[in-house]
Amino acid sequence: MEGSRPLTAYEVWERLGGAATVQGVYKALNSLVRRGLVVFDYEVRGNKKVRVYRSLSNYK
Repeated sequence: MEGSRPLTAYEVWERLGGAATVQGVYKALNSLVRRGLVVFDYEVRGNKKVRVYRSLSNYK
């Protein structure tokens, strides 16, 4: 996710090549949000409002 545009959980899953389940990706992203490593926002894509995730570049 680093350096890319904000991605939906499904787009993250696609980039992983199916190595995990979509549900597992949602759980992992939510865990990273709770830890403050990833933030989420909402975007309108087409006529749908979708949740998108973005990694924070200032973590160590």
